[in-house]
Amino acid sequence: MQQPAPVPEESSPPCSFPEDSTADRSSPPRKRSAFFSKNGGSPPPSTTRRKGLFCGMFRRPGGRLFRRLFGDATLRDTVKPLLIPCFDLSTAAPFLFSRADALESDGYNFLIREVCAATCAGKSVVEIKSVDGRTSISAVGGAVAMANPTSAAITHVLHNKQEFPFAAGVRDLHVFTVAGADAGCSGRSSPSTAALLQIAGNGMADTVDQAIAMAFSQNGIQTGNYVRIQAHSFSNKISTRDEKEMMTMVEEMLSQKNIESVLFQGKRLSQETSIEKMEQFCNELIKEHEKRKTSLIPTVIVKKA
Repeated sequence: MQQPAPVPEESSPPCSFPEDSTADRSSPPRKRSAFFSKNGGSPPPSTTRRKGLFCGMFRRPGGRLFRRLFGDATLRDTVKPLLIPCFDLSTAAPFLFSRADALESDGYNFLIREVCAATCAGKSVVEIKSVDGRTSISAVGGAVAMANPTSAAITHVLHNKQEFPFAAGVRDLHVFTVAGADAGCSGRSSPSTAALLQIAGNGMADTVDQAIAMAFSQNGIQTGNYVRIQAHSFSNKISTRDEKEMMTMVEEMLSQKNIESVLFQGKRLSQETSIEKMEQFCNELIKEHEKRKTSLIPTVIVKKA
């Protein structure tokens, strides 16, 4: 069964830059301080700067990048099932943005640029409202709410009978999930609050991974139906924005042996690399796609906005 891609799974908290800041962070401290003072803010400490492949994309709400990419598009404008997590401080509970809910009620239809800002929020709270103004959310990042949203995505598919009428259990699913890198806390230095939060999130994500792996194995399903890619100690190596160097690091990560969760046995190194696992998974999807071409009944029925 086709699985909607879980978003920003296990992504680290984003860079916390002012929303429309165009200041060069490599500038001398005095110039940076003058820039932020002029624009009504203060420069973030250099020690809190995040390094990552997608760090530059994550801005605070109303940022020009999200606005330029998505404009005034809403969840209803998406063409495929979608599920995006954040944590709502007003209810002290995780909140899931979904296309299905947006189609059912105006109160759950949000601007996509604000949804992205909510799930990417770092230390600052993002206040957003639904398009009709009835639903208000005080959001912090999805990594805080749900370090591994895979179980939420599976639950969403199994209970969304309008769009996935034939998904009766995990036997009908193919699940692919990309994990975040391990928190880089080594040596004698005391870990920061953000690092501790990431460590806790990684532990929670591993627990979810173990539960999903058990669910698949208990149902006698081949391991190829569930693949998780884990980038171990990868975030600490990212110190460049050069495209070729980043691609080299990604290829190095994918060439590592894949790590699997085994029922009552913890984790073990697979005999296959992550890229080999991905190739096998893609082959299974191609077979499923070819099988659906000959089916008279559509397996997935995407609701129209």
